[in-house]
Amino acid sequence: GDRRTVLGTGPWAINDSDTVLARFALVAGESLAAITDAAESAQAAFPAPTGFDTGLVQTEILPGGFWGANRGDGTGFVFDGTNGLFEGQFIASVTANETFGIPYAGDNNGWVATSEPTQATPPDGFESAFTVTFASDDGALSVTQLAYANTGDPYVFFDYTLTNTSGGPLDEVYAGLFADWDIDDAGDDIGNYIDESQVLFASDLDAPLPFFGVAAGLSNEQPLSGIAFDVTGGGQEDEVFGSLTTFDELPFGGADRRMMISSGAYSLADGASATVTFFVVAGEDREAIAANAAAAQSILVDVEETTLAGTSALHSAFPNPLSASTTLGFTLPEATDVRLDVYD
Repeated sequence: GDRRTVLGTGPWAINDSDTVLARFALVAGESLAAITDAAESAQAAFPAPTGFDTGLVQTEILPGGFWGANRGDGTGFVFDGTNGLFEGQFIASVTANETFGIPYAGDNNGWVATSEPTQATPPDGFESAFTVTFASDDGALSVTQLAYANTGDPYVFFDYTLTNTSGGPLDEVYAGLFADWDIDDAGDDIGNYIDESQVLFASDLDAPLPFFGVAAGLSNEQPLSGIAFDVTGGGQEDEVFGSLTTFDELPFGGADRRMMISSGAYSLADGASATVTFFVVAGEDREAIAANAAAAQSILVDVEETTLAGTSALHSAFPNPLSASTTLGFTLPEATDVRLDVYD
């Protein structure tokens, strides 16, 4: 018949004077396969994909970073109707004088975009994923960021795959996730740390608002290398490197807390890669963010333990760091004798 079709999206929650962007594409093709290819091509051409209803919505991804709504780019990390994120940034270093992703350094932050953000195939058990690649401005590192989440979950995961493109070995690579949480009055934010789930979080001293945090995956190949509550910005590479490799004491009193949790050191031969996982998390109070971070950590272990049929894999130690014991898991395509060597 005379087909008159409508494709809709929504519902949108739009405050007075706010703006949202809805994208559609008209496509054609000479067959079902051709129009399917055309539609996929159109999807890939969208330069700014939207993401997760709760959590990080990547409407704007800068090299190495994701940004909060109160900075004007993207919608940050939203939990229970509150966006606590002013800026988020991935930071890495290969030496004390070669640190990339310096907060608030603008175009001189050390990362150079090498791809546009695109939708990606999410890991098993997740609804949405986005990927983007960037490189250090000295050519030493190439980084692929994969962000993934489920609608409604109070956390968003980030896998960073670091590849050595320096032409020689890199023996001390550190990686960290930075977040400047501004919760109500930024000057009243207080920081704290929960060792069991390796989550660094901020809350407001006075207002009954959610708690927001960053955490390192317990299944990372290397342990924590630092927790920092007040990371300097604007280009001081050696000071940011110090934050990557130093364990701060818990801060006293409220301030504008700019925090980072980091992992290392990773040793990479030329052309070799390593993946480090971080996540952002929120909760109604301290107990809730602790429980949510622990739940996220257990999900990461489940993701890592999923291995393609017919392949072998040695999984990272969990927990890491450890106290009395840890678990070393491995997957084999078929039953066989195994020798596992463990080194200090």
